[in-house]
Amino acid sequence: MAPDAPNVDELAALYAAGALADDERAHFEALLNDPDSGATEALAELSGAVEALGAAESVAPPPELRDKVLASVEPDVLFQYGEDAEWVPLPFPGVTRRTLAIDTDRGIESFLLRLEPGAIIPAHPHPGVEECLVLEGDISTHGRTLRKGDYMRADAGSKHQESRTEEGCLLLITAAKA
Repeated sequence: MAPDAPNVDELAALYAAGALADDERAHFEALLNDPDSGATEALAELSGAVEALGAAESVAPPPELRDKVLASVEPDVLFQYGEDAEWVPLPFPGVTRRTLAIDTDRGIESFLLRLEPGAIIPAHPHPGVEECLVLEGDISTHGRTLRKGDYMRADAGSKHQESRTEEGCLLLITAAKA
């Protein structure tokens, strides 16, 4: 076994938990057939713990605990899950926003905008660059209609004309933090 490879006790624990990859599981099962490997004994020592775990009720952790644990493991990576999304109504009928990330160092934010059919966003200035990718539906602005997969970029200092949707839409926006 390679110097970094788990020892027989670690393999037994991972095997009992069902956490070994196919090749690792096959390797451990081969060890179970080798009376000198100690694999059978290591697995037998875990039998009480395995039975107790099997009898325990499975309880999902609250989303905020999951996020806190994941953040401690991957501190430079942000995850958001759709089922946890908070959509905030904007002052325009039929328009909601879900903030994805705010980068205070660069002064930009990423967010989703959802517009219900017929919704309108009034004309507004762009203090910084704004990028928009249409994920679903349609949005009409500046005399053009954009659909799924279409992209628009507005330079800093530009003025965005009124935007409206016929079918409704979902937009991914990256813009200067207001």
